[in-house]
Amino acid sequence: MADLDERFRSLARTSAPDLWEAIRDRRPAPLPRPPIVPRLAAAFVALAVASAGIGFAVVGLRLDVRERSVAEAEGLIAFSGFDGETWQIYSVAPDGSGLRQLTHLSDVEAVAEPAWSPDGQRIAFVVQGLREDGRTGRSDIWVMGADGSSPRPITDGPGSSFSPSWSPNGTRIAYVRDAQGERPQIWIVGSDGSNQHAFTRCAVPECVEDSSPAWSPDGERIAFVRFSGAGAIVPVSIMVWPVEGSEGVEVIGIDDAEWAMEIDWSPDGTDLAFTRSFEDANRWGISVVGADGTGLRSFAHLPSAQSPSWSPDGSRIVFQRMDPETGRIGLLVMNEDGTGVRAIPGLQIEATSPAWHPVVPTEEPWPEPVPTEPPVPATVEVEVSTTEGVAEFPSAVTVGEGGVWVTAPNQDDSGGGEVIRLDPFTGGIVARIPTRAAPGWEFGGAGLTVGDGGVWTLGVVRAEDGGCCDGLVTRVDPATNAVADELRVPGIASGDLWVDGDTVFVLGFEARGPGLELVRVDAATHEISWRVPVPGQWSQTVFVAGGSVWVAGTAPDARGPIEVTTLYRYDPATGTLLGHVEHPASQFTLVVHGDAVWLRTGDGAQRFDALSGRVVGEPVRPGPGCCTGPFVSDGAGGVWVVSSPGGATERSIWQIDATGEVVAMGTVEDRDTFEQMLGQSYAFDPETKTIWVQHYKDSVSRVRLLMTGS
Repeated sequence: MADLDERFRSLARTSAPDLWEAIRDRRPAPLPRPPIVPRLAAAFVALAVASAGIGFAVVGLRLDVRERSVAEAEGLIAFSGFDGETWQIYSVAPDGSGLRQLTHLSDVEAVAEPAWSPDGQRIAFVVQGLREDGRTGRSDIWVMGADGSSPRPITDGPGSSFSPSWSPNGTRIAYVRDAQGERPQIWIVGSDGSNQHAFTRCAVPECVEDSSPAWSPDGERIAFVRFSGAGAIVPVSIMVWPVEGSEGVEVIGIDDAEWAMEIDWSPDGTDLAFTRSFEDANRWGISVVGADGTGLRSFAHLPSAQSPSWSPDGSRIVFQRMDPETGRIGLLVMNEDGTGVRAIPGLQIEATSPAWHPVVPTEEPWPEPVPTEPPVPATVEVEVSTTEGVAEFPSAVTVGEGGVWVTAPNQDDSGGGEVIRLDPFTGGIVARIPTRAAPGWEFGGAGLTVGDGGVWTLGVVRAEDGGCCDGLVTRVDPATNAVADELRVPGIASGDLWVDGDTVFVLGFEARGPGLELVRVDAATHEISWRVPVPGQWSQTVFVAGGSVWVAGTAPDARGPIEVTTLYRYDPATGTLLGHVEHPASQFTLVVHGDAVWLRTGDGAQRFDALSGRVVGEPVRPGPGCCTGPFVSDGAGGVWVVSSPGGATERSIWQIDATGEVVAMGTVEDRDTFEQMLGQSYAFDPETKTIWVQHYKDSVSRVRLLMTGS
């Protein structure tokens, strides 16, 4: 075996890892190659690797007293080190004591990029495998115990995954996914491997790639590096986006850099440390900038430094640096202002990608809160009025854009239908708007939505070739009470739609087959960017929440009776099916308000977190016979439900807020009044505190909610 020092000197002359070079080559113009990137340690292709397959011999030892005291006082530092054959994960104290090898993976190219969970009990890391021909293969995110126990992958392609960053509550991990045919983007996955979904979506050529995610200490934001634009020089920016909600902002555009990577938040969330190139393309180092984009400072006196990681108290930064004379990569620590640089002593192995262990507070726990009585719910009374003669058979109702909107198909062979506008204060008919197609559902209110300044419906028309059928999306302009546009979706029969900005997502049955399809249509150009199959045999609901498109339908392999127990999750940009989630009870309709989704659970209601893809908390059961009538948003993340035990005289209405607390309740004594509250679809108007009920035949009821008390 050749002398290791000579090997490392050879490695130091290697410009970039395979993955980074592949990413770089997809940019509009060549960029200077970065230094040896710890991301995958794939630059180390000169190192020999043994036979095929992956073997594990993880040493699951408990921390000794010395290591525990160091971890409690300062936090251990995890890093990727060379074990003589492969790069493995190690830990060491800041003073150089207690060096331990945590992973013992054989027959892989590299193990790199350790990231501590917030409680210090687990480590996420990257494993890059080998292909059968011995060349570098795909990489994935793995998670193991802090002592190296129970390593397992949580991603499984497509493409390569790297740069893990934990959410502060330890339930999710942000990472970079680089799949063939796609630009590298930020994705999020549950720490158990569930619910992988895209966080950023870049359109070409406006955005080239996103990388190096870092989750903020408050859990509300993710910082990342964006390469954007076109031309000889590709602009580099550090972006900060909210985890939930709309797109974020550019914190800083690094005008004199051609690449940047490896962001780390200071523990107090005020600063971002990162690796960047300087004007001289052959130099790189560490910079720090305020999270608001102010106070950029660079440590130019430390050339070849990279991979910064803050100490738990924010006073120091550990980083890796390649010695320009020996070519060896070691770990150093400096004060947060760049002074007091010192090497971690005693490391006899090459070391990259350091990560400083978070210190879990050891103070006495906070005293248990004194139990308090729950707030007394407000009292609700209902006042119901009904508008007769709306249409022979209305099919759906919704509220928005200053009106209450009802759809109805024609009851003859002429096809078509109409959109009826009602006054939200009186229930009177304001306008009847003829349409060439209208939703035909007899329950559930599918095929009608409000968005992007318009009222949208989905109906069916004869295909242009004379056969059956095409879906027809109709946009009604509320300002003129007239049809403003039509979008034809070939080969789609009845279904549902959702408008998200200038994009329309159409769900429908295949006109010439038994299956379901989900289609993305540009509202302005009418261009169909993708259409994909839906695994279930039946569905009538599509919605957007948590940055994903969701379809509620039957299970993938279900046959026979229609049981809607599954939510399918799709990437809005590509139409990729990201997975599916089973939920508690079969239901044809659910409540969506922003990212808040409510499901029925047989005798109650339960919130579904669209971002994580999980049911949240225990079901809220306000009373026996729950949710047999109106089940509708309260306009603030909560839900209105009706309880009516079969055959009983107690009929009640309840408001559950976004936290799951019952905040209002009332009874409906009159049976005729209660029956007017029951219908086929429902909508809530927060401005008038009114639930609108579409009946199967002829009429629409207006249920005013009169609240007293608190």
